[in-house]
Amino acid sequence: MAELFHPINLEIRRNIGPRIVNALLKSPERPLAIAMGTLEGVKARGMFTLYPRGDFPDFPAYRGYVNASLRGCRVPIFVGTASGPLYRRLERWYNILDEVDNLTPEQFTCRYLLLDKLYLPEGKEEVRRQFMPLWNVYLKGHGNNDLGITHGAQERSRFDTVHPGRSGTRGRSRKETPRQIELKITEHMHSHYPNIQR
Repeated sequence: MAELFHPINLEIRRNIGPRIVNALLKSPERPLAIAMGTLEGVKARGMFTLYPRGDFPDFPAYRGYVNASLRGCRVPIFVGTASGPLYRRLERWYNILDEVDNLTPEQFTCRYLLLDKLYLPEGKEEVRRQFMPLWNVYLKGHGNNDLGITHGAQERSRFDTVHPGRSGTRGRSRKETPRQIELKITEHMHSHYPNIQR
């Protein structure tokens, strides 16, 4: 019977994700705009994590997330990868945060790691497994296809429901109200990050 050839043995492959995440978490955490500045003109691919900071007067549901940690590490609210220049991916996120009504780019910091595209899926999946970032597992709908929202007669994304203001957003209102989504955000935090005070 023919067998699938694995050029990297399974034991090594199982360790790739944790090694990538360890390297990412050792990288400096910088304000998003400064992280972009260090990458301008760099064409390398890579991955990144976003972290909320500050008081969030216009969206108090994120206040607990600022101090969320697991195993001594701050919890990212999002992990992303870039198969093209990483700078462009961070720039896209800067523009998203600048456009919504109740968030600003200055409320987020960033870590990044330049990485061969071969290892991007393992790195991203390991961050998701370890930290369950909110914008990856629950508050979805922030990508670049139709600005990340569902379109036509479909429901608007959760992200755009609680963070309105992006140009071009369309789609009918969700059955979930913004308040219901905010309560789910709080539930997510308390379920996954035990250090957050109730």
